Amino acid sequence: MTAAVDLVEAMAALVAFLLVLVVAARFARLVRARQRDARIAPLRQELLAMIASEDLAALEGFRRLAPARWRLFEPSVLSLTAKLRGESQRALITLCCELGTLERALSASRSARAARRAVAAEALGTIGTNEAVTRLSMLARDRSAFVRAAAVRALGRSGRSAGVGPLIAALEPGSGVPHRFVAQALLRLGEPSAPGLIAALGHPHSEVRERAAEILGLLGTRSAVPALLQACGSDVARALRLHALRALGRLGAPQAFSVLCEAAEHGEDEDLRRLAVQALGRLGHLGAVPILAAVVATGPDRLAAIAAESLVALKAPGEAALSELATSACGPAQLHAKAALVFAHRGERAGAPAGSELKAFS
Repeated sequence: MTAAVDLVEAMAALVAFLLVLVVAARFARLVRARQRDARIAPLRQELLAMIASEDLAALEGFRRLAPARWRLFEPSVLSLTAKLRGESQRALITLCCELGTLERALSASRSARAARRAVAAEALGTIGTNEAVTRLSMLARDRSAFVRAAAVRALGRSGRSAGVGPLIAALEPGSGVPHRFVAQALLRLGEPSAPGLIAALGHPHSEVRERAAEILGLLGTRSAVPALLQACGSDVARALRLHALRALGRLGAPQAFSVLCEAAEHGEDEDLRRLAVQALGRLGHLGAVPILAAVVATGPDRLAAIAAESLVALKAPGEAALSELATSACGPAQLHAKAALVFAHRGERAGAPAGSELKAFS
């Protein structure tokens, strides 16, 4: 019994000792962090003042910093560099390269520890030189999913078109990178992404083709319209046609009118018809009025409601078609037309008595 009590007391003492060690270690880290912040605070203020005054020649003083002090200051410089654009950003990138930041990031990117490789990827994306992007392209295929995601984000931040190829490769099945990360990176790169995305509409993997079409629509790339029109062909897989139609609707391309009209016709896949009907409203082509009116009159209930909304988007000609349907049609078509007209004029009737909106079209 005494031995058991002694064992319990010994275990309790060990737990208490370990808790003291954990608290002491955390306190020591906090003290070191505060000391580091105190040492670099004057440097941070000086750098911010230089950037604000655009006195980039004053950066010369930072080149004379002791290596140990620069390494303390390095994360703050990288953080600021990522937020800047233009000459100020280029000056800080040059400073980082001259003081060994790039070499250290390249070295850390080969570390056995995934966390170090991921942090290095963030630094390489900020620096964005050709050498940095080449290394990031390799990290985008890293064995760690955490590192691959960090490399993809960094490629988007690099501003280099050389990163488009690795990013499109990250859209392939099995890459292990969330597709939203890749899309955000390509959108952040902007227009330089367009040629690679247009080429990806012919990629062997269907998922890559579909996501390329979606991103092109979000990117607003008018040069992609011919390729997207081709991706809407009747001999193309349904999923790609859906994404291409949605992209064309977002782009509002006049060249897409005939393709959208064909997709909106009776007999097409209902999802394709819905996207085409929505896109015709955004396109603003008055030739769509009779087609949309026919959908309101004969289409399935949900599709008819969307077509009525699209007619509202076509202003006076669309509203005229809705007024005719509201008086001459019957059943659901009449109800959809009346509801769309009430919605179109809701501001004008804000002060009207309750129920007067429907009476106006009864």
